[in-house]
Amino acid sequence: MHPYQATIPGLTVLTNFTTQELLDSDPELVADYAAAMSEALEFAQGNETP
Repeated sequence: MHPYQATIPGLTVLTNFTTQELLDSDPELVADYAAAMSEALEFAQGNETP
């Protein structure tokens, strides 16, 4: 069971932050991280357990 989602459907339980310094110094890293997170979330949504 997913207690947070069961209590409040659609509740955001993952938030990521970065700094402007990292965005400026390594935008490719930030973009790659965002793409990897998006891929992981899509996988998770497509492979939910009952």
